[in-house]
Amino acid sequence: MESATTTPSISTPSPANSDVTSISCTTVSTSEQQTNGGESVENQVHQLANTWSFWLMYQAQTKDKKDNWKSTQKRVLDFSTAEDFWRVINNVSSPSRLSYADYSVFRSGVSPMWEDPVCAKGGRWIVAVDRFMRRDARSSGQEEALDESWLNVMLSLIGGSTYLDDSTGEDIPICGSVCSMRKYNCKIALWVGTADEDILMKAGRQFKESLKPLIDYMTNVSNSTSSEEDTPSRHGGRGQKSVVRPKVIQFEFFSNDNKTDKSIEIPFADDE
Repeated sequence: MESATTTPSISTPSPANSDVTSISCTTVSTSEQQTNGGESVENQVHQLANTWSFWLMYQAQTKDKKDNWKSTQKRVLDFSTAEDFWRVINNVSSPSRLSYADYSVFRSGVSPMWEDPVCAKGGRWIVAVDRFMRRDARSSGQEEALDESWLNVMLSLIGGSTYLDDSTGEDIPICGSVCSMRKYNCKIALWVGTADEDILMKAGRQFKESLKPLIDYMTNVSNSTSSEEDTPSRHGGRGQKSVVRPKVIQFEFFSNDNKTDKSIEIPFADDE
């Protein structure tokens, strides 16, 4: 039985009582007042260090698959406070429930496209994982690990303190991150706007920390079983082949001018 997926939808954000302490931000008082137990309580807005944009890419699977990829990219809204971030996240489907859709969180003014002049200067760290198609404990565990890792990545982006060059104290030029869901696989990528290998490796190691739930899950699954039976399709034909369990996070340059013969990657295991 194939895993259930949904068409991505974004409803009108409503106030959420989410914890915002994990985000580095500045508290800004507003002039609005709330009444709490008969006492007047001043609203507080937790301002982020930067403004970010939440993007959605959705391609309906029809016989005509010639949809213009750029035209399917939609910038849903910009946010610059922790409260607005949580309002977005609490009103969209989890990535694990999607097929043929991308969620992207990018710096305001930067588009999740290779051709964007900021993105073109560098490339992306990417981890790709095959999805378990059978509805069982393994698929459920994978979905939870995926959703948690994607949330970690977003928090590390907007927090303003994760991607810092420890040698200079300056921000690493992070463009944004993409969670790409397809029927048989999923990818999480961190886009970096530089070709400097030292800076790329620093960003990659931080990215790996955010992916810990997914990395730990895939490592545990890999250690518990060495192979998977092919999954029959719903139509009786061949289905998904053995699940591929990646062991590294790889970096891909967007421009041929920056590409090198040397592979840039970070292994899952610290001792490899």
